[in-house]
Amino acid sequence: MPPCRKLPFREALGSLSPGQARLLGGGGLAVILAAALIGAVLQRGSDSGREGRRQERVSALVSGLERANDTKDRVLADLTIERGEFLSRFEALRSSLGRTLADKQALAAQDEFLGRYLAYAGAPNPANAKPLVDALCALWKTRAAPYRSFEVEPLRVTAADFEQGRVSPELQTLLVENFVSLDPIRQIQPAQAPPAAGAASPRSGKPAVHQPVALSDAALRQTLAPLDLQLQGIAILRAVSFADGGRFEIPKPVAVAVEIRRECAPR
Repeated sequence: MPPCRKLPFREALGSLSPGQARLLGGGGLAVILAAALIGAVLQRGSDSGREGRRQERVSALVSGLERANDTKDRVLADLTIERGEFLSRFEALRSSLGRTLADKQALAAQDEFLGRYLAYAGAPNPANAKPLVDALCALWKTRAAPYRSFEVEPLRVTAADFEQGRVSPELQTLLVENFVSLDPIRQIQPAQAPPAAGAASPRSGKPAVHQPVALSDAALRQTLAPLDLQLQGIAILRAVSFADGGRFEIPKPVAVAVEIRRECAPR
């Protein structure tokens, strides 16, 4: 048996008949197409796997962000509630502190007023009148504050206002500021002081026998009747009351002095 020898690939192809060559070429082409198709399928599967993994990572990131946003929203909501509670407590404390300070200031003002009121009641003179006017002025210009209340009344000019021979400068100022004519008041003659016992008449040298005519409120009202309407429009302090129930009548000279002070005007 003769030995087998290997044919070169070119000789092998050359020894094939045309039909065999076509069959071999078609088979090779089919193998190449099948390999390409398998490679494409495998590539697509690989791409699909990578896309799936990418989608999973994106979904995980989105889910993490959503959880972080939910946590942030809960924290913000809790902080908002805590802030509201804190502000409520703060406002309550500030209101309580304000009331405490107001109580303290009111008591201090009341104590100062009472001390000066008693000093004036014991000695009603100008030296004691000014401190009382100052204390009352401080109360009057904050008249809307709690813990105190005020009563006012229309101004009345009485015979007591002429005890010094004429009305006081403060009363004249109040009348002028309210456009009240002083002419009727200037026409009023104060009562003459009664003569001392055994006093002699300047002309005859005999003891005086005439009696002075006292200025009565009735005569004064008749004289000042044309001014009644204007006087009714002037209000002065009558009394001040405190939260503890104390009520204090304001002396007329003090009330008039407070009324003509511009700095005592209510805020």
